[in-house]
Amino acid sequence: MTEQILFLNYWVSVGTLLMEASVVILFIYFLYLKMNREEALDLIRPILNLAEKVYGSVENAILLKIFVLSLAASVMTLYYSEVLGVIPCALCWFGRIFMYGTVLISGTALFARNNLEQKGIFRYLLVFSVLGAATSLYHHFLQMAADYGAHLPCPASGGDCAKRIIFEFGHITFPWMALVLFVLFILMILVAKKISPSR
Repeated sequence: MTEQILFLNYWVSVGTLLMEASVVILFIYFLYLKMNREEALDLIRPILNLAEKVYGSVENAILLKIFVLSLAASVMTLYYSEVLGVIPCALCWFGRIFMYGTVLISGTALFARNNLEQKGIFRYLLVFSVLGAATSLYHHFLQMAADYGAHLPCPASGGDCAKRIIFEFGHITFPWMALVLFVLFILMILVAKKISPSR
């Protein structure tokens, strides 16, 4: 592997660690929101007010974050494959389908005419995120199991599903990055749905 790929792998993995921390924090907040909604809303009231002031609504802020993160992830996958020459495997392509779809759906929703259309788009983003997370979890499991001689269901053409282009901090692989991102999207959507009814 070239030094450029190793350098990029390290910094993308550091970004994944930050996303993992965000997932944990958001998950804890979501549980708190389910148990004690009013206190949980009071805890982030300044953030909600700022989101409404800057973005027009909490939904807009979350859609923008989902769009930016999924676009960055999509550009990164294209950079690895088209510039650095890393051949994606069949399961990588399934993950890409859900990530690229998330870019299109969230980008389209940002230009929706009203908040009702935007709220409706969350269900489609949720479906793509759940399917993408399931695919990524399966792919990550297969890559980790490959160390123990597991055979992977990959076609002869294309990349090898067992080959880990990234393996940082003892657990971060391409599928793991996608999994963390899809789980982050799921939590953001669930928090938005939980916050919105009374606002």
